[in-house]
Amino acid sequence: SGINAEYGEGSLILAIFQVMTLAVGDGANDVGMLRQADIGIGIAGREGTQAVMASDFAIEQFKMLQKLVLVHGQWTYHRISDFIFYFFYKNLFYATLSLFYQFFNGFSGSFAQEEFLVVTFNTFWTTPGTFVSFVMNQYGGSKEDILRDPRGYRAGRLNEVFNNTNQIAACLEAIYHGIIVFSIHAMSCWDSVHSKLEFGAGLTFISLTVMNLNFLVRSPNITALLGITILLTLVIEMAWFYGYGMLDFLWQYFNEDPHYTFKRALDNPITWLNLVLCVILSFLPRVLLATLTGTSTGTKKPYDSLYSCWDKSKKRLAKKELPLGIPMGGITVATIGHKQDSDMTTVAVT
Repeated sequence: SGINAEYGEGSLILAIFQVMTLAVGDGANDVGMLRQADIGIGIAGREGTQAVMASDFAIEQFKMLQKLVLVHGQWTYHRISDFIFYFFYKNLFYATLSLFYQFFNGFSGSFAQEEFLVVTFNTFWTTPGTFVSFVMNQYGGSKEDILRDPRGYRAGRLNEVFNNTNQIAACLEAIYHGIIVFSIHAMSCWDSVHSKLEFGAGLTFISLTVMNLNFLVRSPNITALLGITILLTLVIEMAWFYGYGMLDFLWQYFNEDPHYTFKRALDNPITWLNLVLCVILSFLPRVLLATLTGTSTGTKKPYDSLYSCWDKSKKRLAKKELPLGIPMGGITVATIGHKQDSDMTTVAVT
């Protein structure tokens, strides 16, 4: 009782472990603990809804906690991490193209890409694949696979995915793809006469195709829905490029005449040859790395090193034992409360 009075249930865990905590409670006496923890989960039960109101997530039964933490927690961690990495990737990719174009226009600040495509780049051309890939992908396996072997959850605690190394790798990949796409397309147009719009049309078409195909390369599980979404995006992109210059009523809104410019760019066989070369050279390093490391995405899977660090992590956390705590395979479950209390509080330290 003295420990509880001095620290409080949540503060005791934070004071000893100094790590991110998850608290679970179902009554009014758990409100302080739920607010003190980094993540609070309230259980709607017989003791009212005060714990639910003070929590970040609410569940109806305690058995739902396993699926919430191990399955949806793992999926969400990977989805958010991959989304952030891809967001940096595609924008840095596009910025690299604009940067290298400045060497050919006297650093005037103008874009090689057409204005409408620049505006809709983030809002339309890369959105469908992003939505499907980062909402539907099941990182680490299906629900049954994760519940059968939940050790992949440790990727978040060990910071194996969302870290500086993977962030730098995503940025370097974006710069590399931008250099490859711009260099190949610029060299193919070196000794020929092209307008800025025609040059930018081919450059934009190739770069958007590489960005969308990147979903398939980096996806942990290629589903039919993802494949259909990417295919439809590429078909709509091609149809738009062919029909864009034929919309006569739009010409009055542009500084340059786009009359059949995009159609001429796609009718040029050099553009399609550049596309094939850019796709091969852009994804060749990732494929080679995936072959050497035995992974599908070219980066270390979050659960690859779990088997090797299992015993080490277990021994390390076993030394940090709370009062009345029971170390369980690296996740310490501490039961805090008076012996005469029938309602004991469980705090899981991840």
